[in-house]
Amino acid sequence: MTVNPIVRRELLEVLRTRKAVTAQLALAAACAALVLVRWPTGGVSDLSGARSVQVLRVFGYGLLAG
Repeated sequence: MTVNPIVRRELLEVLRTRKAVTAQLALAAACAALVLVRWPTGGVSDLSGARSVQVLRVFGYGLLAG
């Protein structure tokens, strides 16, 4: 699949703006914070994976809403 050169140029121009970089960094920080908040505490992990499912649900809902 080839991409129209004009569309590619315009998309790259938009992605290089400060606003786009800020949004990307904020999203990365939010994802990292979510993982750190849900990280097992006290060296004990949940063998049933309930906390992992909660994290994946939040990511999934975020992708559906976005």
